[in-house]
Amino acid sequence: MIKGYYDGAYPNWSKTPNHVKITWFKCFALTTDVWDGLIAYWEHLSSIKKVNSCSASRRTKDKDGHLPMLHRTGQKPHAGVRLEAFEKTGVLPSLSDLFRMTHATSDGVFADPASEKLFQTV
Repeated sequence: MIKGYYDGAYPNWSKTPNHVKITWFKCFALTTDVWDGLIAYWEHLSSIKKVNSCSASRRTKDKDGHLPMLHRTGQKPHAGVRLEAFEKTGVLPSLSDLFRMTHATSDGVFADPASEKLFQTV
């Protein structure tokens, strides 16, 4: 079913054509019952505990005392960053270049020591 309504790859929702958005909303429209069920799930104590646990794990050090690697792209997926670079230059960046683009500032300063260490190692 999904394949029939998918006419292309879009790096993010804002670059998805309106006719595709409308089609997807119609295909996957939520009934009031489903929406009410989702809200009840999200408000349930076990769901709130799970969300809090996931949030805490993103700020927790590993066994070696390292925090998770930070990236600088916000909610933009790395695939979207790579496609944007391709649109600007006509060449897909290597994975090494993509890592630098997503984990370092434009002047080459990495967001955290773990990212820099991995970049230098690989």
